[in-house]
Amino acid sequence: MAGVQRLPSGHAACWHRGELSVHPWGALPESLAGASSATGMTAAEATALTRAALEDAVAAHMVSDVPVGLFLSAGLDSASLLALAPRGLHTFTIGFAAAGAGGFDESGPAARIAAHFGAHHTPLNLTAEQARQWLPAFLASQDQPSIDGYNTWCVARLATEHGLKVALSGLGGDELFGGYPSFRMVPKLYRWRRRIGPAGPPAAWVLHRLPPGRRARLQRITGLLEAPASLGRAYGCFRGLFSPTETDRLLAHWGLSASPGTPGAGEAAEGEAPAGTEGVAWLEGTRYLRNQLLPDSDVMAMAAGLELRLPLVDAQLQRRLAPIPAALRLAQGKQLLASSVPELPDWFLNRPKQGFRFPFQLWLDDPASPLALRLPATPRGIDLAPWYRRWSLMVLQHWMEVHLGVSLSAAPRP
Repeated sequence: MAGVQRLPSGHAACWHRGELSVHPWGALPESLAGASSATGMTAAEATALTRAALEDAVAAHMVSDVPVGLFLSAGLDSASLLALAPRGLHTFTIGFAAAGAGGFDESGPAARIAAHFGAHHTPLNLTAEQARQWLPAFLASQDQPSIDGYNTWCVARLATEHGLKVALSGLGGDELFGGYPSFRMVPKLYRWRRRIGPAGPPAAWVLHRLPPGRRARLQRITGLLEAPASLGRAYGCFRGLFSPTETDRLLAHWGLSASPGTPGAGEAAEGEAPAGTEGVAWLEGTRYLRNQLLPDSDVMAMAAGLELRLPLVDAQLQRRLAPIPAALRLAQGKQLLASSVPELPDWFLNRPKQGFRFPFQLWLDDPASPLALRLPATPRGIDLAPWYRRWSLMVLQHWMEVHLGVSLSAAPRP
């Protein structure tokens, strides 16, 4: 619908006598405004502070006049919530039994940790056929195109089918405690770009003229080389689906154009981002978490009639953790979180990190189980080998056709 805009994060709208005013409402918790790295806090003090804050956050989010469930993966975030919650919690996990999906299936460790803490556990083994059947309802629930949210839609549906009205999620733990690979890779990309210096644009010019092929990552690197070094652009290189040049080519191919002043991933408010891992945490919180994970989780949980609560994105929790130095809070492997929840068994803590992911690549690459979406027209040289690129364009095409009546076909040549 023309003229519809999202209310900015951290803002409130007031309609008074025919006039709409928008004003800041409060500090955004995911940015940890006011955090300081100059305190002399020890690791033991940070652990004690984190433990107390987590206990209070979980207790506050457990307050309900109906039973509260938990979305349980095999990751540290949701398992920590389980360890701190009352025993007997109803937990839900989605697994995948198809051949080749072992790297995505976390139902085994999730069931084991659920049993360890006395949870009433309900798994769901999702097949490609079931995913295909649910896909239309999932797409109909989207109020904006996104490559994420299907996992929340499925597990929220599972929870409501078992009578739950409220559930907890560990969303936000990776941003808060430095769990993403971006905390290592983005500073490396930034330092690498700085070392290259003025040679960046000429190198990008050469890379642009290489023969087209399967080089999605190379195109994103090229986008990083074209501009001066910045942490935000390094973050965009790591998180972005397409390079800025590729995005411009796609829009031109469809006869569209970006809105004036539209920033790329990580580029807006560049001066606000701190340096190093603190900057990555700020970017993950104010980009990935705020603009994708939180809206998608809220929309997809509400589509199933479920209230989703996020103790690790609690504003009071994050204000209490803000004084912890970044070197402690963001230590590799989420050490602060792990040390704050000693109830977690060693076998669980020593497992490799495994996120809450879906085997879309297997489904998209298997001719016998095609998802009911189609790719839009794309210009030559756009590498569509990575599944996430195909999936993002499929979802975008579907959303624009349904809601805007626009087909992403090649624009006629002038």
